[in-house]
Amino acid sequence: MKQEIDQILENNQIDKIKFYQHKSPLTNNIFTACLFLNTEKKQIVARGVSICSLRDSFNKKKGKHKAFGRAVEATVHKTNSYKIKSEGREEEFITRVMKIKTVDKEKEFKASIVPELLKINPKMSISISKANNRTLYSFKLPISYPMIETHRFFKYKSSYLPNVANGEENKFLTDEKESIEER
Repeated sequence: MKQEIDQILENNQIDKIKFYQHKSPLTNNIFTACLFLNTEKKQIVARGVSICSLRDSFNKKKGKHKAFGRAVEATVHKTNSYKIKSEGREEEFITRVMKIKTVDKEKEFKASIVPELLKINPKMSISISKANNRTLYSFKLPISYPMIETHRFFKYKSSYLPNVANGEENKFLTDEKESIEER
């Protein structure tokens, strides 16, 4: 299998593979992206994206594996697939509780989390309670939040010759060349 993938990469002049995660203060990881790069042409040949559901436990290895597989698929088929649907499941929610122990953490919560929640829903209800010298903030996140957030950057989970998004050009196409063997 490794030989087949190495052959696919070589045949498509892919000389660099990069992974990155997009995080949110609300849920930590939102998505993992895998880029297949041709550094000589300064081009993203393919991108694979895996989206972490609010029902999942974040697993970095699994996310990278899924994103890599989607980048391979885009390269082999030379097409985009797995359209990211940001609508649907608006009525489904997951309740999150954040425990705040210090005044600094409370300031951080109000500065980063609250604006993010209000961006999702300006009428978001946030319940506040006290327990054991902690402030507990609870709120309901739409189950579709990771899809909505990912859709801001990408239209497909598997993309061939994608448009540069999320600052990828600055992050990955200007670096020095490194070997595929280092992935």
